Order: sequence, then C-alpha cells, then structure tokens
Amino acid sequence: MFSKGIPMNELPAISWDEIEEKVGTRAESRCDIEVDTTECWFTEDGQFEFAPGEKCELNGHAYQQLCASLGTAVSPRYLRQFPAGGPAGWANQLNYLLREGNDLPGKMLMRGSVNGSMMKHTGEAWLSIGYGRFDDEDLMASIRSIVSDGVVFKFEQNANSTVLQAALGDAIDVTGNGDHVFSGITYGNSGTGAGKLNVMSSQMRMLCSNLWHDLLGERYRFSRKHFYGARSHAYAVSEVVEELEFVGYKIRGKQGYIEEIMRSSIERKVPRPDQKIRALLTKGGFTKRVKEEASNHLLKEPGDTAWHVVQAITAAARTMPTPWSHQERLALESLAGQYMQEVS
Repeated sequence: MFSKGIPMNELPAISWDEIEEKVGTRAESRCDIEVDTTECWFTEDGQFEFAPGEKCELNGHAYQQLCASLGTAVSPRYLRQFPAGGPAGWANQLNYLLREGNDLPGKMLMRGSVNGSMMKHTGEAWLSIGYGRFDDEDLMASIRSIVSDGVVFKFEQNANSTVLQAALGDAIDVTGNGDHVFSGITYGNSGTGAGKLNVMSSQMRMLCSNLWHDLLGERYRFSRKHFYGARSHAYAVSEVVEELEFVGYKIRGKQGYIEEIMRSSIERKVPRPDQKIRALLTKGGFTKRVKEEASNHLLKEPGDTAWHVVQAITAAARTMPTPWSHQERLALESLAGQYMQEVS
C-alpha cells in the first residue's frame, strides 16, 4: 500500500448546505411545461407556439431533437439560412411534418427560464421528446449518502450542466516523493436533458489538478439518458436512485484496488509514449488540436510509463482552450482512466 499524505479535511471543502441552496435556487428559476404535441406549431416568424398565444424560442438542441423525431435530419444552422415564413419557409415545412404524421409521442416536456408567471418565458427553451428528466434536486440526497464522511471539493452549476467531485478518503502518495492523489467520485448531470446523468470513480492529482475517471471500468459507472416514457416521475427517480447508490457504494469499496492500479501504471513502461498518446486519442475520435496539446504536456513532464501517458492526456483535458465543453473534457479524462485500468 502507498504511504498516506494529505488528509482530505485539508481540501477546500464545499458544504452540503451551500450545495443544497444552489440546487434549490436553480430549481426555482426553471419552468417545466407539459406540451401537447398535437397543438404545437411554428409561427411565420419562427417562434414555437406551445399553447394558444404562448410562444418561445427553441435553442439548437431542441431543434435537433424535434427535427430528428420528425424524420428530417436538418440542423438549426441550416434552417436559419432561410426565411421562416412564406410557402417555402422552414416553419411551414416543420408544421407540415407536425400535422401530417410523425413518431412524436402525445406529450413533450419543455423547459425554460421564467420571469414572473409560468408562461412568461425569457431566453431559449429546451424540449424533451417523450417525457422525463432526472434533476439534481431528485438526486442530491443519494449523492450525499454515497460521499458520506468524504469531502466535496468541487461543485459547479450552469444552465446546461452540474458537476460535483468529492474525495472519499485521504490522499495517496503515489510515488513516495509527495505526489498526492485523492480518489473519489464525480457526479455529472445535464440541466437540460441533452446529456446523460453520470456517476463514476475519479482521481485527482494534487500537484496539478489533473483528473481521470472510469479507472474501475464500466461496471463501476452509472450512466443514464434523460428519458423514462410514460412512467411516473417518482417511480422513475426511485429506480435511478437505487441503481446510482448501488454503483456509488461499490466505488467506495474499491479504494484499495485503485491504489494498486495506480502503482501498476507507474511501473508499466511505454516505449514510445508520444505515439501511444496519439494512438489513444485517434481511437477516441479526438482532434489534432487535442493530440498536440497532450504531446506538449508530455514534453513538460517527460517520462516513459503509463502514468506519464495518463498525466499528459488529463493535462490536455484541463488546459484545452474554450470552447471546450464539460462533456468533451469528461470524455478525455475517462479515456485516460480506462487506459490506466487496461495496463494494470
């Protein structure tokens, strides 16, 4: 076993009271409206009318969901090249598909921000084709139970996503020279339904804040799309909570095994680490820009082990310039963790 280093209570902890207050505040600012798909249509100026006299703008993701469900693979960017109104306007084309047979369910869930009453929308709105979202306020009690006496050191929320990261124990000195790693979990959720709800094993290197995930493999990862059809919200949430907690408690029980995997990565030689990095990123579908960023980090911290490969990739995830979404960063950090697990 590795020697222990920094106790987790020295991390900049975020209190659960603060987390719950932020979750509650965002929940109060949202507006969810059930929409009858037989009554919604587009006006000539491109507004989405979801009830008589009630209109809003749809954002890009909502257009993509709707167009895919209507059987037309057009993008919002393509649509907006043309006028909405007139006989050949895209609004009329979508209205034709809305009226003349489609695979839409009877109900959709529309989410937008509210100002004053429920129906006074400001900004853009999201659609959930079908029905159902798992919101943070449904799940925070379970995440708190999993973290237990651990420490939440990161909690970020914006209109599109929530990220929570927590250490489940004291830091591990992986190299014996003060290179400390905290092991714990990451909770990630889409605030709009566009992405997935994820809970996974995560490790953070204190020296540089590099993160990697999925070191334990897919059996120790919870991932779920935001859709549960016609089932009741309470029943769907109870199912998700049960599965999420099962995975979370399994991760808690594997902290010793995580130490062994990290030790193996430090000892595992990689003859051409730069080529290995590029091969991994090519297989993962990442761009040339990401490969260059990872290669640059290998030059800054050179080495010929799997540990150095992982650190170069996770450093690239941390330093990629905007626009660089949470989902892209998560995918890169997960690739690094999966590689570490494979070579152990």
